[in-house]
Amino acid sequence: MNGGTTMNQEIEKKYSIIDIPKLDENMCIRKIIQEYVYQDTFSAIRKRKIYALHNENDCKYIYTVKTKGNTQSQNVVYEIENEITKETYDSILSNAHHVIEKWRIEIPIGNEKIAELDIYDGELEGLITVEVEFAQESEIED
Repeated sequence: MNGGTTMNQEIEKKYSIIDIPKLDENMCIRKIIQEYVYQDTFSAIRKRKIYALHNENDCKYIYTVKTKGNTQSQNVVYEIENEITKETYDSILSNAHHVIEKWRIEIPIGNEKIAELDIYDGELEGLITVEVEFAQESEIED
């Protein structure tokens, strides 16, 4: 493994949207190829290749374990994430039937929050979602 391992509690909400908001050329745009190594009702293990829109050589590889833990909330997950080398990424077997490709655009939305707009390719082409992380569940509005 390459970088430092982090474990975070994430409080997040994902929304499905119909129209893409106006984009600014200064926004961070990345391609994400996400392959699942394991997935069940309570947890997922995945590997990601992430690179900038105009520079595929500027690439990061991430290994992530997500779990619901003992929480009953739909919006809370625990995440352990580690940056890995390309060699490690290539050596990790994945479930080839569950690959997600998407473009991620980070949009500042105020209160130091970022909306992550995902525009999907491949089998999910046409799906557009936006995800926002919150400090606590009480901040989430339906």
